[in-house]
This record gives sequence, structure tokens and C-alpha cells, in this order.
Amino acid sequence: MNELRAVLRQGTQAAHQRLDARMSTLPLDRRPSYSRFLHAQAAALVPLEIALEQAGVVYLLPDWSWRTRRAALLADIRQLDGEAPPSPASEEQVVDWIDSPAAMLGATYVLEGSRLGGALLRKQVLAAEDPVIRLASRFLNHGNGENLWLTFNDTLKEAQLDEAARAVMVDSAVRSFALFETAAPPLPN
Repeated sequence: MNELRAVLRQGTQAAHQRLDARMSTLPLDRRPSYSRFLHAQAAALVPLEIALEQAGVVYLLPDWSWRTRRAALLADIRQLDGEAPPSPASEEQVVDWIDSPAAMLGATYVLEGSRLGGALLRKQVLAAEDPVIRLASRFLNHGNGENLWLTFNDTLKEAQLDEAARAVMVDSAVRSFALFETAAPPLPN
């Protein structure tokens, strides 16, 4: 494991575990639960992707246009619910911390990691009896079979960050996890 990835993994472990606990409670083979999942993903992913683009992520990751998943996610929501989700506008969805390459790396670490996690969730969605759920799987299928995690890791390996920039990177990743956690459906009692 490369050094910056290890720093990110260690620095975000608690946030990652909290988010996994929240998301693991949803049975994605049922429309209401899958819809809640997709809407929660949109509430966090859309503002993160937009903030990354505004910060110039394409200079850090020239293949960004291939990595972005919001169009696939919004298409799945339209297919499943028959309408587009409302635009995220609450204060929890304000992303104002992505203002440096280090912050971009932290946020992108979370987005690329969610793509990996989506591979596990995809199995549940593709096994659903409801054909509409199976068809609304563009988001979870996005990048399947590509080397997007590996190429992101290459970017991490090449990054030269001092201690202050590493702290910014981890803070950005923790905030990005928190955005997904805030949007996630609550844990059952």
C-alpha cells in the first residue's frame, strides 16, 4: 500500500466504519430502500463532484470526465422513481473545503472508494426480482472492469505532500465521508 493511501486509510477509518454501518442496513433489492440509497448517494456525490470540478480536479486527474458518476446516478433515480431528485440545497451539502490538490485527493479517495464498495452492492441490485431495480444500476456499474482505483492510486503515489497538506487531505476525506453519512438513511432502532 502506498504511503498516502495508508495515511488516508488510517485517518478515515472511524468515518468509513460509521458510513458502512449506515449503508449496510438497506436491502437494495426493494424499491423503497434502493431509492433511499440512490437519493442519499446523490445528496453527497453531486455536490462533491461539482466542488471537485470547480477546484480544477481535471488537472489532477485528466480522466475526470470518465470518473464522474452523477449523470449515471441521476439517470438511475429517474428510472426508479420516474423523476429527477431535487437539487441538494441543505447546509449539510455545502462543500467549501475543496480548494487545493490535497483536499481534492482526500475527496476523490472517498469517491473512488465508494466505487469499490459499489461492486459489492451491485450484486444485491442485479439479483433483485424487480426488473426496474436491475435496470437502474448504471451508477453501481459505472467503471466496472476499468482500472480507476489503480490509476487513482498511481496519482496518490506520485503526490508530494508535506505534513500540513497531508492533514488537509485527511480532513477533506473525513468531511466527504461525513457528507455521505449525513445523507444516509438512519440506522434502524
